[in-house]
Amino acid sequence: MELSDLTKAAAAGNAEAAYKLGMNYYNEQTNHGQTRAFGYFKQAAEAGYPPAQFALGSCYDAGAGAGQDYFEAARWYEKAAEAGHTAAQINMGTLYTNGDGVPASAPMAFSWYKKAAESGDARAVYYLADCYFYGRGTAVNEEEAVRLYRITASAGFADAQFALGKCYYEGEGVPLDYKKAAEWYAAAREQGHAGASLNLGSCYYEGDGVEKDLEKAFSLFMEAAEADVANAQFNVARCFYAGEGVPRNLEESIKWFSRAAKNGNVEAAHALREGFIKKPEITPEFEEQIRGFASLAEQGDADGQYNLGVAYAFGHVVERDPQKSAELYEKAAEQGHVFAQSNLGVCYISGTGVARDRDKAVYWFERAAYQGDISASYNLGLLWVNGSPTAEDYEKALKHFQAAAVSGHALAQRELSRLYKEGLGTPPDSEKAAYWAGEATKQGS
Repeated sequence: MELSDLTKAAAAGNAEAAYKLGMNYYNEQTNHGQTRAFGYFKQAAEAGYPPAQFALGSCYDAGAGAGQDYFEAARWYEKAAEAGHTAAQINMGTLYTNGDGVPASAPMAFSWYKKAAESGDARAVYYLADCYFYGRGTAVNEEEAVRLYRITASAGFADAQFALGKCYYEGEGVPLDYKKAAEWYAAAREQGHAGASLNLGSCYYEGDGVEKDLEKAFSLFMEAAEADVANAQFNVARCFYAGEGVPRNLEESIKWFSRAAKNGNVEAAHALREGFIKKPEITPEFEEQIRGFASLAEQGDADGQYNLGVAYAFGHVVERDPQKSAELYEKAAEQGHVFAQSNLGVCYISGTGVARDRDKAVYWFERAAYQGDISASYNLGLLWVNGSPTAEDYEKALKHFQAAAVSGHALAQRELSRLYKEGLGTPPDSEKAAYWAGEATKQGS
C-alpha cells in the first residue's frame, strides 16, 4: 500500500494502517519522524492493535517521540503482552526485573518470561533459563536451566551458547567438561560475543579442553579487550608484562592496565596505584630511584624494601631475581607493609623465589587482608575452597570473598555468587547469588 493510501486509511480509522504509517516515519530515525510515528502509534494503540501498543510502549520506554515514561511504557506493554505479543511479554519481564514503571518483582518477571518462552522465542527462552539458573522468581533448577540454554544455544543464540559454555566449564547442571565448554565458547565467539572470546582465551591459556596455546590465548584476550571487556584488558596487560603469547612490552602492558583500571578492574587499578608496574624507560632518574630504594632498604625502611623487591621481581634496572625479591618482601612484610605481605603470600603459594608453603601463604595473606588488601582477601578465599574443603573452610572462604566482593573485586564476586547459589558456607540464597553474579558480569567476569 502506498504512503498516500496508508494516510487515507489511517485517517479513516484503520488501526493497522496507522501502525504501518507510524513504522514508516519511525524508521526515518529523525526527531520529526519519531514524533509523527508516536502520534500514529498512539492512534492505533488506543484502537486496540497489539503491535501498535508494543510500539507505543517502546516509544515511552526509550523516550522516542515523547518524554521517557516507564509507567506509560509498562501500561502499553502490558496491553500488548496480554494479547500475546511476545516481545511485549519479554519487555514486561525486563521492567519487573529492573523495577522500571512497576514494582521490582522477580516472580512477576519469571511469569512474563515463561509466557513469552511458550512462543519459542530464543531470547525469551534464554531469559527463562537465567531465572532457573540463578533462582530469580523461582527455585534454582540448574538442570532445567541447562535444558533451556541448550535449546536456544542450538538455535544460534550467542548469549545462551556462552551461558552453556560456563555451565560445562563449572560443572553446573551438567558434568564438568572443558572440551564442551570450549566448543560452546567458540560458537558464541563466532557471533561476536566478547565474553566468549575472553573465556575461550582462558581455556587456551590454561589448556582446558583445548591444547594449551599462549599465542592463541593472547589473540582471544585482545579480541575481547578491544570490545572493552575489562577483565580481558587486564589479561592482555599481564600477557604483555610477562611476555606470554606475545613479546614482552612494558609500554603496552601499562596502556592495557590503565584501560582495564578505567573500566573498573580493581586488580589493574591496584597494580598501577601500588607501583607493581613501572615505566620501561631506563632513564637516569629511574636508575637513581632504584638506587634510592636500595639505600632505604639497607637502612631497614619497609617501603624501600618493598619497592626494591618489586624491582627484583620484574627486573627493573637490576637483574631479575625472584629469590632476592621474596627476601625483601619478607623484610618489609615483617614490618607490617601490607603490599609486601600480599606479594609474599603470592610467592609462597606459587613457589616464586621460595619453596611452596600453603600455611605461610595463608599467614601472610591474612595479615594483608586484615589491613584491607582485597587481593589478599580474594586469594585467601581461593585457598580455603581449593582441595577438599570442609564446611568450616567454606565459611572462611565466604568471609574473605565477601570482603573483596564489596570492594569491587570481580572474581571474588563470581565466587561469592557460587557459594550463595550452592549453599556452601551459608544457607542457599538465590537472590544474593543473582546479585553478585550480576555485579561480576558488569565487569566481564
